[in-house]
Amino acid sequence: MGKTVVLTGGYHKGNQGNLQEAFQYDAIIQSKKASVTELVIDPLRAGWDTPLQKYHYRSGCAPLMALDTATQLIEQGEAEVVIIKGKDFLRTGYDREERQKLMAVYGEEFPVPEAYTELAATFMEQQGISTKKFRHLAALIFENYCITAKANGMKSLPHSRWFQDVTRLFRGVDCANPVVDFEGRLVLCSEEFAHSCGLTAEKQISVLGVAVEEIEDGLNNLLEIAKYEHLWKAYQKACEQSNLDFKQLFLDNQALMEVYTCYPVVPLGFLQACGFVSNTQDWEPFLAHYEITLTGGMNLERAAWNNPSLAALINMFVQLQGAKRQYGLVHGNGGLGYRQGIAILGRKAY
Repeated sequence: MGKTVVLTGGYHKGNQGNLQEAFQYDAIIQSKKASVTELVIDPLRAGWDTPLQKYHYRSGCAPLMALDTATQLIEQGEAEVVIIKGKDFLRTGYDREERQKLMAVYGEEFPVPEAYTELAATFMEQQGISTKKFRHLAALIFENYCITAKANGMKSLPHSRWFQDVTRLFRGVDCANPVVDFEGRLVLCSEEFAHSCGLTAEKQISVLGVAVEEIEDGLNNLLEIAKYEHLWKAYQKACEQSNLDFKQLFLDNQALMEVYTCYPVVPLGFLQACGFVSNTQDWEPFLAHYEITLTGGMNLERAAWNNPSLAALINMFVQLQGAKRQYGLVHGNGGLGYRQGIAILGRKAY
């Protein structure tokens, strides 16, 4: 079998976006009587610790886990078409009390922003950076998101209340806010099947590499999570699979990137662990020169609960088809960071 390619994809978020793009090949797929496997990104209502059904995925890394399964199914000949689906109407499908209760995955006495504050404090100690330095970097990261978001049509910044502190390390704008209605769909198949559907070679975006690494989650494992060694392993595996030096391609302006941006410690950990910066002094100039998201990250271009990386994969597919860059990387982060996933997509050069 050849490489897995993205046939089509799309999503809507509230009243924005176009999910119809994701259904454009459905009639052709049905006419070919192709074997189709659906992979589901679980909504918040599914719970955090409940048993997983087959081909269901959970956590912020779920879309990368589903993509890993999809490539295996297609490249091993077990499915002709795989559809990754995510749907979670967080704004209109839950009342506030239910939503907050379900989001308290580390206990109601320890909300996620406080859990990430402890992770960030552990990371700061390991890296030898002060609270003042961390907060400065967090502000630079948000400015980085804003540059991209404005270029993609953002008209105004979040309300001033979001710039107030919510923990000792984070402002409201530093925390991803997923309270939106979202539905998305990514359709994958083999190169041969895509060609038979009329998708020309120059429009084919291939999954060049995808890897997921996992360690123990939770507040008792912050020391290991904050090292982000498992993130480095996932990045290295994805680069090896794709036979690319992605960092150099990105620095040479030949690649796009969507880092997971739930809290500033995660993109800082990504840049450090994956070698985009050599030391703590490099973060500031790097953030000043390179955009680390496609549309403003989870903070400004939000997607619901387990779906941000699905939205990122769909956005990456669309942008790569636009031929501005040849390669793209999408990062996924699960729980407090116990799961780390990397996907590298690319189109052929012409």
